[in-house]
Amino acid sequence: IAREETKQGFAPEEALAVLTGAAHWPHIRFCGLMGMATNTDDESVIRSDFNKLLALNAALQPMVGICPNLTPDFRELSFGMSDDYRIAASMGATIVRIGTAIFGARGE
Repeated sequence: IAREETKQGFAPEEALAVLTGAAHWPHIRFCGLMGMATNTDDESVIRSDFNKLLALNAALQPMVGICPNLTPDFRELSFGMSDDYRIAASMGATIVRIGTAIFGARGE
């Protein structure tokens, strides 16, 4: 959702195509969405990025149980990291990634 060159993953429109498209992966269970906000201290940018993920989830929820890749297990929203997990939790994240807050910064 942040669309930074240092981050990998699906753009929202790509995720929508994979999850609602004709292709079905019977051995993969999609459990929800995961996203990362732009690496910034600007809370408005972080909230905007998280809102993009929430909007994608809202678009997908009516299709749960209809599209083969969207089973009732599709309910997780993983966003927020050590620096922005409080914002993420206040916005409805079900999973946050706070390894740095627990274990400290990784060695370079």
